[in-house]
Amino acid sequence: MSWSSSSQVAKLLRERGHDVRRTDEATLLALTETEPLVPMLLRYREACKRASTYGIEWLRKHLHPAARAGACRLPAAWRGGRADVVHLA
Repeated sequence: MSWSSSSQVAKLLRERGHDVRRTDEATLLALTETEPLVPMLLRYREACKRASTYGIEWLRKHLHPAARAGACRLPAAWRGGRADVVHLA
């Protein structure tokens, strides 16, 4: 599962009972009250934007401590106990 893939995220949200075709910010914001994964996904996307704008050192400094160790782990709740790892190094 790639959290950067709109089609994969949309598929996961559909599997979780949401009638979505897109994963743009407006669509996701409408789901924040009913889908606990959405706030995490929005924070992840924001962190990715900031890392690409300000560099990976900014991300290591301002994100979860795991980022400083070389990887940012998404919560296991995302998909059946399996979390993807985004390598920052």
